[in-house]
Amino acid sequence: MSVPAPGLTLRWFARPLILAVAVFLTLFGATGFLRLQYWHERQAADLSLEHSRQVLDTLDRLRTIIANPEAERRGYLLTLDPAYLKAYEVSDDSVRREAQALQALVANDPLQNLRAEHLAPTVLATLHEIDDIVKTPHVSGLVALAMIRNMDEIRSQVDQMADHERFLLADWKTRATTLEQHKTWLIAAAAVSVTVLAGTALALARLEARRRRKATEENVRLHSDLERREKKIRRLVDANIIGIVIWDLEGRILEANDAFLRIIGYDREDLVAGRIRWTDLTPLEWRERDVRLTQEVKRTGSLQPYEKVYFRKDGSRVPVLIGAATFEEGANQGVAFVLDLTERKRAEEELQRSEAYLAEAESLSKSGSWAWNPATKAIIYWSQERYRLFGFDPKAGIPSFEALLQRIHPEDRGKWLANTETAIRIRGDSETDFRIVLPDGEIKHLHGIGHPVFSEPGDLLEIIGAAMDVTERKQAEEALRASEERFRTLVQFSFDVYWETDAQHRFIRQEFAEDLADAPAPGSEIGKTRWEVPYVEPDEEGWRKHRETLDAHLPFRDFELARPTPDGGKRYVSVSGLPVFDQTGRFIGYRGVGRHITERKQAEEALRESEEKWKAVFESNPTMYFMVDAAGTTLSVNAFGAEQLGYTPDELVGSPVLNVFHEPDREAVQRLVARCFAQPNRAMSWEARKVRKDGTVLWVRETARSVLLKNCPVILVACEDITERKRAEEALQKAQAELAHVTRVTTIGELTSSIAHEVNQPLAAIVTNANAALRWLASQPPNLAEVRATLERIVQDGHRAGAVIGRARALFRKTATITTRVDLNELIRDTVALVQGEVRRHRILLRTELAPDLPPVAGDRVQLQQVILNLVLNGLEAMKEGAERPRELLIRSRLDETGAVLVAVHDTGVGLDPQNMERVFEAFYTTKLDGLGMGLAICRSIIEAHGGQLWASASEPWGAVFQFTLPADQDKTASAEQGSMRKCGAVW
Repeated sequence: MSVPAPGLTLRWFARPLILAVAVFLTLFGATGFLRLQYWHERQAADLSLEHSRQVLDTLDRLRTIIANPEAERRGYLLTLDPAYLKAYEVSDDSVRREAQALQALVANDPLQNLRAEHLAPTVLATLHEIDDIVKTPHVSGLVALAMIRNMDEIRSQVDQMADHERFLLADWKTRATTLEQHKTWLIAAAAVSVTVLAGTALALARLEARRRRKATEENVRLHSDLERREKKIRRLVDANIIGIVIWDLEGRILEANDAFLRIIGYDREDLVAGRIRWTDLTPLEWRERDVRLTQEVKRTGSLQPYEKVYFRKDGSRVPVLIGAATFEEGANQGVAFVLDLTERKRAEEELQRSEAYLAEAESLSKSGSWAWNPATKAIIYWSQERYRLFGFDPKAGIPSFEALLQRIHPEDRGKWLANTETAIRIRGDSETDFRIVLPDGEIKHLHGIGHPVFSEPGDLLEIIGAAMDVTERKQAEEALRASEERFRTLVQFSFDVYWETDAQHRFIRQEFAEDLADAPAPGSEIGKTRWEVPYVEPDEEGWRKHRETLDAHLPFRDFELARPTPDGGKRYVSVSGLPVFDQTGRFIGYRGVGRHITERKQAEEALRESEEKWKAVFESNPTMYFMVDAAGTTLSVNAFGAEQLGYTPDELVGSPVLNVFHEPDREAVQRLVARCFAQPNRAMSWEARKVRKDGTVLWVRETARSVLLKNCPVILVACEDITERKRAEEALQKAQAELAHVTRVTTIGELTSSIAHEVNQPLAAIVTNANAALRWLASQPPNLAEVRATLERIVQDGHRAGAVIGRARALFRKTATITTRVDLNELIRDTVALVQGEVRRHRILLRTELAPDLPPVAGDRVQLQQVILNLVLNGLEAMKEGAERPRELLIRSRLDETGAVLVAVHDTGVGLDPQNMERVFEAFYTTKLDGLGMGLAICRSIIEAHGGQLWASASEPWGAVFQFTLPADQDKTASAEQGSMRKCGAVW
């Protein structure tokens, strides 16, 4: 016997209509079974009721049959009247017949059957006995009555049978009633079940219909999608929008559509001829990657899209996007889709260019954009310009939302957050002004705008915003507001009369300022024209031109006229007006204001007088004045300045100003003037030489300032003749040089024994080495190697002695000041070599701490060595006494905080008196018994002449320290500072 598959059974039961039919058939079978059972039970009940009725009827007939003979015989026995006697054979037959019928009816009831079996014989026997008694004469009445009582017992048995049958009849009637009730409930349950089943069947049918309809629609949709996809693929191939290639792993291209051929520049003949191979189309730098990708597609059967480059037929390159797959796993052939990326690459370049433009636009507009996720409170985008705007470092990455809030001004932070929350709540754009505080304390005004971005379901994704730096605008607005206030005040207080005229230029309204002293009487000029009121100026020609302007209905401004005053003077008035037209364009008059300009006229007159006075001062002042433009052209010069140079003003005006400077000074002057132009309104001074027309040189000190004249920068120069002062300075410098030379000679005299000792050592070494060389030569054979080594030592000692003498001669030499690049470390070493004798003689420890890579200084080598030598000797002199202290002299060199070279000489001598710390640099002040008091004074003058400083201080715990600084030598060929004068000429 085959067992149905569970899947098939479940599938069938999954169909609602079949399930409904199965339930209906089950219900129908159950109903039929219950109806059949009811019919059998009802039939049995009806039969039992009919049987009980028949038994009762039989018992009633039997009772009636017994009752009649019994009544006849009772009457006879009581009365002995023969009239009561009848033939009883008929009654016996009836009793016998009815008893048989009764016995047949209760045959199935054992008790009733037993009763019926004894009832008929008993009745018949009793009746016979009664008959016998009746027939017997002279029967006792008691016997007859006993017989009659037997009949009563028989009647009682009949009644018992009747009661039993009635009980059975009542029971069957109850059962019949119960069956009827069951029938009613069964019918009602069947009706409800049918109704429910019908509704369920209908619902299941509708569900099944819906399911079938959905299945049908899904099948139709899938079929439509399949057809649509087939059409798309067919259109994709036929439309040649994307390149489609069928290839094999050996590198051949088996088939391709026109789009692919168009991408690589080949035609179909090349394809048919087999001249196109994808391996040949691949550049060399891509082939190694193609080998790996070929292995991958062979292993996996597909290849994710990737970018590469193909060669066109003309040799040019084309960027493409390729995705490939084999027809079957492990197959040798496959299909590839090729997309030309030329336009996309061009679009990417355009996008990059647009992003660059956007960044440039943000930079120019001082605005920065950003994007913020309100859900996570994370900033997801921050433009470069916004970094600069908010003062964040781009290298640190996008700042946090909390860092952004910290940048917002505390007074504006709540407003900014409330504006953001409002924008989220109303789901719309937002706009607000706020301030930010940068780390350096600078406050900026920003104008921010925000735009929320929502998803299709309506969820807020992010807020895109931008902030523009409106600090300048805010400042301009504040300035404009202040200007408006000033203008409002100016309007209120700047005019003296407001007037209106009609079309014939007659006054119809005049309002005079309250503080106007000589205002005409109210209404005195109403109805008159301006020229009908008494006037002094202008003349007739001026009035004629003014009336032409009025008749032409043109606006006019600052028309000046003068009216007579009661005291015989003039009252000047400046009038301005605008024509007024009605809605139809018809001229209806003028409206304007007037100002009393008497005081201005008086001020202008005073200004003209003042200008004439200053012009006289400029032209006759014994100071040279020049005005020079950005091109280096002389714009003006006073007469004294031209006279000092031997020219006339006309000869200098319009000529290059550098022509009057000494040739060696022109480059320096040009740099200084360029720096002056670069720093407007700042006074600068310098000294230079100028050349007179006759060729003589003139020293001048110039003070210049750059100012704007008619929106063009010019330099105002005041020149002072300092030729005589320069001559005096040169004489002073010469005398100082002589004194410095004397001081050096004196110092060398003090070092005579030390120098002699330093020279004597190499000389003694020379003699010793010479004797040794003679001995090596005298030996047999001569030892030439030793002789050569000895001679080399003699040469070295000779150079050493020469160096000592050379250093001494340099200090003795009397030469002009020569500025060169001096290495102070080398100069210190040379000086230490000169004083080695003194150091050893006084048993002093001399140490040096010289900074490596110390830059050179610009100066005179001899003078600077004189300063170092003087400071070293002073330190040695201070440590001659005081054996209880350590004797140590330390010379240091380093760069200080300003970049200057610093040299310090530390000693452990007697030290300096704090009250006389500065006096040691005064001329002729000395603490030595045999000193002149000029050494430190000359040293300070030398250092200051080199642009440095020299000072002294106490050294802990003993001694003193003398220090001086000199500026490091800079490249003097640096380019001159030049200002860009776009509007007014070239830089000179």
